[in-house]
Amino acid sequence: MERSRSGRRISGLALAALLIANLILPALLTAQALEATFADLKGEVQWAAAGSTQWETASANTVLHTGDRVRTTANSSARLAFYEGSTTDLEAVTGVRIDALQQADNENQIKLTQTAGVTQAQVQEPAATTTRYQVETPASVASAPPSTCPWVRVGADGTTLVRNYRAGVRLAVAPQQVQQVVYSVAFVPGWGGIPIPVRIPQVITVTQEMPAPTTADEQPLINCRFGTAAANAPDSELLAGDAPLIGDLQVGRLMLASLQDQLSPSRVIGQLSSSQDLIVTNTSGARTETVSVPPGSETQVIPGQPPSPPAAIGTFAAQAAAQAASAAAQQAAQAAAAQAGQTAQAAAAGASMSAAAAAAQTAFNQIASLANANPLSVPPSPTRGPATVAPVSTPTPTATRMPVLLPTTSITVTITPTVTGTTTLSPTFTPTVTSTATPTPTATSTPTITPTATPTVIVTGDCIPAGAACAASVSPPAGPTASGPIVPGLCPGGVLDNCIRLQSIGPGFGYQFQAIITGVTVGAAPSITIPVVNATGTPSGSQGFLCGPADALGRSTCNIQSITGVFPQVGGIVVVTRP
Repeated sequence: MERSRSGRRISGLALAALLIANLILPALLTAQALEATFADLKGEVQWAAAGSTQWETASANTVLHTGDRVRTTANSSARLAFYEGSTTDLEAVTGVRIDALQQADNENQIKLTQTAGVTQAQVQEPAATTTRYQVETPASVASAPPSTCPWVRVGADGTTLVRNYRAGVRLAVAPQQVQQVVYSVAFVPGWGGIPIPVRIPQVITVTQEMPAPTTADEQPLINCRFGTAAANAPDSELLAGDAPLIGDLQVGRLMLASLQDQLSPSRVIGQLSSSQDLIVTNTSGARTETVSVPPGSETQVIPGQPPSPPAAIGTFAAQAAAQAASAAAQQAAQAAAAQAGQTAQAAAAGASMSAAAAAAQTAFNQIASLANANPLSVPPSPTRGPATVAPVSTPTPTATRMPVLLPTTSITVTITPTVTGTTTLSPTFTPTVTSTATPTPTATSTPTITPTATPTVIVTGDCIPAGAACAASVSPPAGPTASGPIVPGLCPGGVLDNCIRLQSIGPGFGYQFQAIITGVTVGAAPSITIPVVNATGTPSGSQGFLCGPADALGRSTCNIQSITGVFPQVGGIVVVTRP
């Protein structure tokens, strides 16, 4: 009897142990299987165990559990593979934490917290146990059903962009309103009434399609494998049941078969497609709202605000590009307006100087009329006898050209120095005065006296005869505009910077010019406006030329150009515009 009772007790204990094992062992096995691994690693990827502050280099053998963190560095990426078949790709400079890996109520639950960067998942297709995938950010939480590819980007300020990518679904992005700058040209009077062009900016608003973004943080990380067959398959294939349908396959086929004559299959798929929407809710702010994001769409959540209405993928990138372009247009318009004001001021100053010069010209004309009535007669200078001086070196005076406006007189000065011995100098000056009837500005000069052969210097008052040289020194050396009058002769002191050198090729051929302009923005090309006359000296307006782009020192070179039929106008004002 005792042995029988003992046997029964043992049998009862064994049965209880077996029952407990049947209940606990599956749970333990399930708990051990709820993990994630690295399916792909590129560059430097790190992970930290739950509760640890120490980061370690991840490898293909690393196993992740709830609470573990993963981060990618620059030029690196990773792919997490979860126990039930879903995956999550991490772009460079992205950080996530695994908050949940569990099974409850016949549902797999995967939840991540994303602090920065870009992720994109492929949530496992429906099976016996479906999967609910969630990503929480500083601004929102996004929930994705099976057979979806949610894309999430977290900005530096927590702003979150959520996209619902799906193969075969691409919506058009609406055109954006963009501000642009257009220019009109107005002419203001400058020196001598010469019109100076001034570019007047105007900001207008246009509607245009923005180019697709090319930055890495705007691109999908994977090619979503869901939706291709259903989106691209012909209706006949859907009716025949050869292509997979969204939702339960058997139910979908029965619905299509029974409604084949009354309802198109595309409408049925459209009704079923609502199960592929992402659900996005803001997690901060006074008002909590939820939006459904259908395939091909995106929503943006700013911390403290509700999600934006869904729009086609790329809409927020287009809006950002339009805002940047409009801001650049505003800045360009402000800079152009300032430059236009400076150009107008310089033209007004030139007009004032021109008025003063006109008054001086009137006075010179009166003097010239007296000279015409009583031509000059200069007796020859007496010849001095030889003089003996101490044997010292003979200095060579430097010639200084002094432009003098003589509207009605052309003077030709012939200088014949006579050299006696090596230390005795007896120059003889024989000036010849010739009166003409045509008003011609004339420059006289004090030439260099050297004990050499007899030179002949001819200075004319215009730039029309072949070989005649003129120059215009413009100032200031920097700033939006510079100006200066055209005078006969070469650049003063041989300075080439900011001096426009002009030389006639002869009547019927025109002239050439060359210049070096300083104070120009690197890479910019200044313009030069030169007043001209025809072969008879009659003013013929002005001509504009564009110089080459400025080098690293801000110097722009205007190459020699040949202009036919006109010549530089002596006394006219050359205007240089520096962009």
